Amino acid sequence: MPGLFVSKVNKSSPKVFSMSFLSCLFLSNWFFAFLTKDFFGVFFYINFIVCAVIVADLSSRKSLPFVNKKLDNWLGNFSYPIYLFHYQIGLLAIVVFDSLGIKLSRPDLNLLVISLPLLFIFSWVANNVIERPIEKIRYKIKSKK
Repeated sequence: MPGLFVSKVNKSSPKVFSMSFLSCLFLSNWFFAFLTKDFFGVFFYINFIVCAVIVADLSSRKSLPFVNKKLDNWLGNFSYPIYLFHYQIGLLAIVVFDSLGIKLSRPDLNLLVISLPLLFIFSWVANNVIERPIEKIRYKIKSKK
């Protein structure tokens, strides 16, 4: 089927095309939700389905083209701390800026811009102060067995 559009494609081209198409679909759907201010209506469910298809597509791959493995690993180390801290950091930003007289709410681009650097700082600290020392201890225990 890919030969229908492009002659002599390599084996990764259909996968690159499918991920590009799904990413564009996700972003355009989010953009329309943003324009219509309908974040929790039909656009939410469409993006939910698109995200499920993206996860299914990604699970069948060993690597992604155009993605540096070191950068991917570095960002991947942030995923669990971000998952743990994102709500608390957002709430902290709302409370702190509310006390300064600046109103932030969800969903708000200002909240994202303010919270994201704090979230990466907290995640970096969690990785370097908590996770790495624990991993060293786990490695020592495993090597003794």
